Amino acid sequence: MGDGCVYSTIAQEIGKLPEPVERAFRDGQRQWQQTIGDVAAADVGPQWSIEITLHFVGLALAYQQAVKVFAETGARRRIIRAFEQTLRRMT
Repeated sequence: MGDGCVYSTIAQEIGKLPEPVERAFRDGQRQWQQTIGDVAAADVGPQWSIEITLHFVGLALAYQQAVKVFAETGARRRIIRAFEQTLRRMT
C-alpha cells in the first residue's frame, strides 16, 4: 500500500480487495460511524446525530487533505474549531 493514510488507500481501492477484506472494512466503517452518531445523539440529541456524523467524517477527510496535500501545520486546530462551532450551533 505504501505510505499514507490506510483508510484513504483502502477507500480508493475497495473494489480491488478480496471480498472478506472489503466486508471487514465496510463493517468497521459502519461501526465507527454508528459510534459517532451514538455519541452525538447523547450530546446534542438524536435529531442531530446523522448531521453530526456526516460533518465529523467530512472534517476528518478535510484534515487528511490539509495535512497530506497542502502540508498545513495548523490544520488540526482549525478542524477542531470548525467541529466545536458546529456543535455549539446545534445545542
